[in-house]
Parts: sequence; structure tokens; C-alpha cells
Amino acid sequence: NMIDQVEASSLLAVISLIGIITNALALYAVVHYKHRHNTFGALCVLLATANFAVLLIHLLWSACAPFLFYESTISGTTGKMVGQIGVFFLDVKVYAHLGASMNRLFSLLFPFEDRRTI
Repeated sequence: NMIDQVEASSLLAVISLIGIITNALALYAVVHYKHRHNTFGALCVLLATANFAVLLIHLLWSACAPFLFYESTISGTTGKMVGQIGVFFLDVKVYAHLGASMNRLFSLLFPFEDRRTI
């Protein structure tokens, strides 16, 4: 049903926009505040950037593409390429989470070591 598709796409677009705004604020905070310029901050920038990219794909492709392109374009080579880019950024998010977790683990295990090496 077209009404259901419009409602689902609108909801996805709103949620994606909220996520994009909050990730942009997180990127701004980490980049512009000096006390966040450390290894954990770099991992947060990586995670926020990957989140931003995934949300942008959801906004521009998942929410808008059904209304802008033919079905063959969405399920064809272009759709597969967009999907692969999305999977790449999802993998980046997994590794960024793993890196942040390891960073926090080492910070807890070795609290008096030089922070630049953690």
C-alpha cells in the first residue's frame, strides 16, 4: 500500500535526521574541545562518522529512493553498491566499538600509565 510506504519512509527519514543531527553534534564536541583530543576521542570520531554515513544512506537511499528511482535501479547494480557501502560503514562501527572497548579496558587496568599510549 502506498500510504504505508509513505508512512514508513517518513518515519525512517525523521529518525535518520535526528541521528544525523546528534552525530554531527558529537563530532563537533570531540573535534572542538581540546580535552577530548585523545585516543578515545579519535575512536569516537570514527564511530560518529560511520554512524553519520549509515544514517545518510538510510535517509537518502532507504527513505527517498523508492520514490525517486525505478525498482530496477534500486534492486540492480546501484542498489547493491549502496548496500556494500552501508555494510562497509557497519563494519567500521563494529571495529570502532571494539577499539573503544579495548581502550576503556586498558584505561581501567592500567590507570597510572601514560594516557598517550593507551
